[in-house]
Amino acid sequence: MPDTRYCSRLGAMAALLGAVLLMLGTLLHPMQAPPWDAAAAFAEYAADHHWLSSHLIQLLGVLLGVFALLALAWRLRDGKAGVWALFGAACAVASLALAFVLQAVDGVALKLMVDQWTRAEEPLRSQLFAATFGVRQIEAGLAALFGLSFATSLLLYAPALWLSRPAPRGLALGVLLAGGANLLAALLQGLDGFSERAMSWSMPASLLALLWFLWLALWLWRHPQ
Repeated sequence: MPDTRYCSRLGAMAALLGAVLLMLGTLLHPMQAPPWDAAAAFAEYAADHHWLSSHLIQLLGVLLGVFALLALAWRLRDGKAGVWALFGAACAVASLALAFVLQAVDGVALKLMVDQWTRAEEPLRSQLFAATFGVRQIEAGLAALFGLSFATSLLLYAPALWLSRPAPRGLALGVLLAGGANLLAALLQGLDGFSERAMSWSMPASLLALLWFLWLALWLWRHPQ
């Protein structure tokens, strides 16, 4: 049987490092052009020299975040809390699979397309823009599904933490708030794509999730069993 203390400590480090990497990857991502202005966004993406590295950093951040959630599921494995934590862990693993597919489209395919579009001449340039915009819509769909899965995972951890006696109730309320905000952001993205309305919800929701992961890291480290 895995050592609970060791698993919790590793989960705490994964939560902390994952949050830091997600913040770093976001800072490296070009954000001057509004995402809903496809032509301006594509031109900015094509000029970016850190595109692949920033997206791989974000993917690694998600991977570590899922590791932290799995460690939390093991920490909460007893009683009724363990049932909810198991369901949350299952959604977290599904989110990780979606994150890999999302970064294959966003981190690799989209960059290849925008690079070809900027170098092309008419009439091929217009055709490539339409094709790149199609890839962009696939990215939006994957981002929405990833957000739905990850938000569902966070929401399932809320009753798990609430039912667990050692866990503070504030941690349960925090993940409920973060999960709800990310669920709304994902639904808006599914409806609107990378619209101004969807993005105005996405950034605060992501920040709430990152702050909760930092809180989780502190709790797992201080209360490993």
